Amino acid sequence: MHHYKYKKIEYHIDNPNFLTTHLTIDSSTKTYLTTVIENAKDTANYHGGYTFEIENKTVDTLYDTFTVICEEIFGELYISEYNRRTCWANVYNCDSYRSNLHHHLRTSTINSVFYLKIPTDDSPNASGLRTVYNNTNYIFVPEELDLVIMPSWMPHEPLPHNSKENRIAINMELRCDKQIDDIYSISKIYDNCKFII
Repeated sequence: MHHYKYKKIEYHIDNPNFLTTHLTIDSSTKTYLTTVIENAKDTANYHGGYTFEIENKTVDTLYDTFTVICEEIFGELYISEYNRRTCWANVYNCDSYRSNLHHHLRTSTINSVFYLKIPTDDSPNASGLRTVYNNTNYIFVPEELDLVIMPSWMPHEPLPHNSKENRIAINMELRCDKQIDDIYSISKIYDNCKFII
C-alpha cells in the first residue's frame, strides 16, 4: 500500500474527536488532480447531492493514506466487506456554494475531508468547515493539503467563501464492522495524537 507522507496527527482540545494533519503531495500530482476535478465538475453525476464521484486511479493513494492514518490512530479497523473506496469531490466558488449540516452515519464509521485547493479569501472562516460537538459550533479553517478525520456521527458542513476560484475538497469514508465507539475512541486519540489549542 503506497501512501503520502503526513505530519503528526493532532486533535483539538475542545473537540477531541476532530483530527487534522497535513499531507505532502508533489505539485504535479496536485495540479493533475485539480485539473481532473475541475474538468469534471460541470458534467459529473452529483446523485442529487453536492459532491460527485472521482473515477480516477490517482485518488487511490489518497484513500490509502487516509486508511493508514486511521490504522495508526485506532489500530485494526475491521473494514467491512461493504466498504467502498470511493472518493467524492466537493467543488464550489462564491456563485455555486450549496451545502447543509449533515453527518455520515448511514454510510460510514469514519469520514474524512482532504483540502486540495483553497482560494484566497481574507474574510473570517472562508472555506472553513463547521462541526458541531456537545451542542457547540467549531470552525476549522483549512490550508491546502490539510486532511480532516472525524467520526461519522459528527455533524459538519463546508462554509462559503467570496472568491470566483473553486474550493476543492475530496471526501472519503471508511465503513467498519465494529461499532463506532469501539474503534474511534478518545483513549486511542489521546495515546496516538498530539493536542492543539
